[in-house]
Parts: sequence; C-alpha cells; structure tokens
Amino acid sequence: NDDGDEDGEVEEDIDFLSIGLRMAVGEYFANGVLIYDEVFEFLDRYGSMIRNQFPALFGVLLEDVLLNENNTNRQSFILLLVELFRVQQIDNQQNYFVDYALLHIAKNFYDNVLDCPYLPQFMASLIAQLIHTAYVLPECLVVFCETAMQHQ
Repeated sequence: NDDGDEDGEVEEDIDFLSIGLRMAVGEYFANGVLIYDEVFEFLDRYGSMIRNQFPALFGVLLEDVLLNENNTNRQSFILLLVELFRVQQIDNQQNYFVDYALLHIAKNFYDNVLDCPYLPQFMASLIAQLIHTAYVLPECLVVFCETAMQHQ
C-alpha cells in the first residue's frame, strides 16, 4: 500500500526533523553563550521543509523547552526565537508562527501551568518581544488568550 509507505516516510521525516532541531537547540544551550550556529545551520538545511510540511514542530519544541528546561535556558530560547525572526529563519507570514507555535502552547496552557508555574512569565516575555520587534501583531496576544480560554 503506497499510502502506508508515505505515512511511514512522513513520520520518519517528522522524527528526524524533531530530533535534529532539538539536538541543535541542545547544542545552543550547551554553549552557554548566545551562539546560534548549530540552529542556524540546521534551519538553513531543513527550515523550509519544517515551515512548509511540519509547521507544528516549532510549537512542540517551544512547549518542550518551556516545560522542561531551566529558567536560564528558557530565557535563552526566547532570545534565540527572536534572533531567528530577525534573520528570517522564522516568520509569521500568513500568521504561520502564531497559528502553529503560539496557539499550540495556548491549547495546553492551563494544564501546563500546573507543571510549570513559570510558563506565563516566559510566554509573556516571548509575545512581548515579538510584538515589540513587530514580528507579530499585538492582536496575537488576544488570539493567544482567547484560545487558552477555549481550551481550559
């Protein structure tokens, strides 16, 4: 069955990209300074595939970092995301980042706050920095809050 083969290939692609992106971010954390080389290199190779075929991966990675890393790495990751916007590795064209990353977090926000009481602080920091730098519109805060309320 060709559909089964295609599904398996898609799952392999998702796994490969997810693991590779997480490893690149792990290298970024391990450096202890704001050196983005590993992440930039990975996204230079696979960023368009992630954006076009698996846009939810950024939301999954954001959720993973905000729930499982220490506060220093959480803040560093927010700075990394802002830098990725600055160098256009990530964008919000057609509301891409808001729809697939921020709203992924919003849908699980109430459950995740119980596990990570710092989650609101870091989400507020990320959204504020993205609005301040004009990478997302201020309305994304309203959409984020409305989505979180719908899924509580």
